[in-house]
Amino acid sequence: MLYIIGLGNPGKIYEFTRHNVGKLFVLYLGESNFLPGEGDFFYKETEYGFLIIPNLYMNESGKVLNDLKKNL
Repeated sequence: MLYIIGLGNPGKIYEFTRHNVGKLFVLYLGESNFLPGEGDFFYKETEYGFLIIPNLYMNESGKVLNDLKKNL
């Protein structure tokens, strides 16, 4: 199973900055219809694996890995 995690920062101030390149790429791959996970992330299941978008600042995104282990 493949997990692609698009790191970024929440909020309008970071929306189209270099801080959100990973997040924007995963949104591009998934196009739309991301579901809220049981934690601070959104996900979409594809034929290859999961696309993950943390809803945390980049330096806090490690917490999402713990949520993923519990919920996906």
